[in-house]
Amino acid sequence: MVFMRKLIVFATIVTLTLGAASLFAGGKQEAGTEAMGDINLADVDRIIGPNYQLPEGWESMVGDTEKISHFNYGALEYDPATLRNGDIFEDLTGVEVEPVVHAFDDMAQKMSTVLLSKSPEPDMFQSERHYVRMAKGDFLVNVDEMWSDELWSYYPSWVKGILDVDGHYYGVPQMGQQWGLYYRPQVLKDAGFDGPPETMEEMLEIAAAVTDKANGIWGYGFAVGDTFASYESFLSALYIQDGRLVQNDKPNVQTPEAKKALQFLVDLIYEYEVVPPAAVELKESELGDMFVGGKLIMMGQWDYHFKRATNPETSSIPVDDVGFTLPFSWDSSTDGKALADVGILSIHKFSRNKGASMLFMDYMRSEQAHAIEFLLEGNNSLVTTVFDRASAKTETDPQYLKAHAMLAEQSVKENYNHMPEIVDLMGAEVQAAVAREKSVDEALEDMQAGIDKAFSE
Repeated sequence: MVFMRKLIVFATIVTLTLGAASLFAGGKQEAGTEAMGDINLADVDRIIGPNYQLPEGWESMVGDTEKISHFNYGALEYDPATLRNGDIFEDLTGVEVEPVVHAFDDMAQKMSTVLLSKSPEPDMFQSERHYVRMAKGDFLVNVDEMWSDELWSYYPSWVKGILDVDGHYYGVPQMGQQWGLYYRPQVLKDAGFDGPPETMEEMLEIAAAVTDKANGIWGYGFAVGDTFASYESFLSALYIQDGRLVQNDKPNVQTPEAKKALQFLVDLIYEYEVVPPAAVELKESELGDMFVGGKLIMMGQWDYHFKRATNPETSSIPVDDVGFTLPFSWDSSTDGKALADVGILSIHKFSRNKGASMLFMDYMRSEQAHAIEFLLEGNNSLVTTVFDRASAKTETDPQYLKAHAMLAEQSVKENYNHMPEIVDLMGAEVQAAVAREKSVDEALEDMQAGIDKAFSE
């Protein structure tokens, strides 16, 4: 819960600071560099292709900048793609890229400190859940000139939607994560099933057949042990119905789809009895531990668990008995969707190296940079041409590659204002419902009341 408390601190600080936003230099149309001239930052040919090409006139964007910096979640030993992409950019431009490492728990407070102090360092944030709030508050540099409809066509359509704030753009997609269905192909086959479930009904049938309570083996698993995991589990159940959280720019949980989603999570434990009751206490990593430990036959989770599940050093499952595919849909007539997340790289308005930072962002949204993220770390590419690369076909597990190619247009990510505190309050209500501390209706009513309050302040 420490991280969420700090998110609320950040939310409060930024909310208070927004009233003074007009005192700060710049506006929503700020170019980000005084030396843009006629530089074409939306040219598809140099961005989408085997090797990124710098735009003509890029030297004027860099000027005398020797180093740029960005916040980075966690230790660099776990981010080899970040280091590789920084080295490539330095080789191209001579500008050093410095990742400023902070723990995930500390990031919100660090960003708020930068904004309150008007510090020029670091130059860039990984803005994610704070993106809409900071864009609306005029704390991020407008980068409209980086985008065109033709360039957007190389990214999944939903990516454009989450970066669009009131018709403007304030960042680039750095990497992605997508939620899929993990399953045990051989276990399913031994139980008489030809493949993974495509509908909720099929999932329940398979889960019931393979659940073995006496030996602590469960057919399906999800986690609601913290507010983030709870929020994500709820959204995954909403999206398999092709439902949406946000309506008219505001979250709305007073919908039939939202009620069915929350009831589904509760019923999986208490009615169908195919999910361990410990789900109430499980965090995402602990759910993954159960799968790689052979205690779960299926689970809905992020794609990055695939590497640990197929690594003999971290998993007790045979490599050929790990499946990863699209989540099942609610029923045969529904085109269900998968939960997605996106790393968003943005320049904050107090940076003194806006031109060089924008050039780095130009590289980081390229096919080359996304291919490195995908092949080196397993982070999902948001440039769809990466999946057609020969290296992707030879260096990536075939089913993992196929699943991501399908997930590209089968995913949903919704960004909205007041997101940090709403994630917290929604997650807490999901926890209360799954723990049977509240009824589903009570939890959803309290959820909506909290959402309404956040948007009224």
